[in-house]
Amino acid sequence: MRIKKILNNNVVMIDDQFGEEAIVWGKGLAFNKKVGDLVDVAVIEKVFPVSDSEIFFKLQDVMKDIPIDYFEITSQILEMVEKEISEKWNETLLISLSDHIFSSVRRYEEGITISNPLTWDIKRIYPKEFKIGMSALEIINERFRVTLNEDEAAFIATHIVNAVIDENQHDVIESEGYKTTILIQEILNIIRYFFKIEISEDSTHYFRFVSHLKFFSKRLLAGTSHSESPDPELFKMVSEKYGNASKCVDKISEFILEKYHYELTIEERLYLTVHIQRIVYSNSL
Repeated sequence: MRIKKILNNNVVMIDDQFGEEAIVWGKGLAFNKKVGDLVDVAVIEKVFPVSDSEIFFKLQDVMKDIPIDYFEITSQILEMVEKEISEKWNETLLISLSDHIFSSVRRYEEGITISNPLTWDIKRIYPKEFKIGMSALEIINERFRVTLNEDEAAFIATHIVNAVIDENQHDVIESEGYKTTILIQEILNIIRYFFKIEISEDSTHYFRFVSHLKFFSKRLLAGTSHSESPDPELFKMVSEKYGNASKCVDKISEFILEKYHYELTIEERLYLTVHIQRIVYSNSL
């Protein structure tokens, strides 16, 4: 493998043995090297082929400005993602999360703080991802000698959530993960106000309901409805049996139609009714 272009001391573009371009990184990979020199294969830590041209050019651009330490930290975080939630990460998440961590550390050093208004919600709705975010904080704070707080853990969790929902990363505030979190909270608030209760977040019913809402929110935001059509008689029976829960779903349906221009299917109304009934019943015990 010969060096085609040096991006920084640790990152170079190469032509491999098959004549294909790739970006490789490793500590001191380009030290005392010039274009045309052979790369020390033993030093290479990551290789990104040009097969995905969009990712390749993003990497090429970002790696010029961000020190390799941030990519190394992000790689550690993404190893936790694979281990804890069994999700394979791709180079797109590597780029967006490395860039985010680099920007967060720079803001901290400049005395700039950005609060995360959805930290509390993300902590409850995405506990596994938030836990990874908190573990990431320990690594970041120790490595760069900063003291980022749990708002940053929630931002990291959102990047992870968004990568699972949609591999095409966008600004964190506009991500599908953030939109999903907001929608789930809106639905939970309607239930709270309708029944005038504080929902117990420790119950199995709550956990299952939130899991259902995650998938429902993804479909809604993508504009796709569930294809199955339940028995209308079953829907009628459930609506009559759980009248208050059904009326609450009416409120949720009206809200979603007005704000998101999405009409709930009979099946979605059925599942929401059943879940809400379970939540309210378990809350009264």
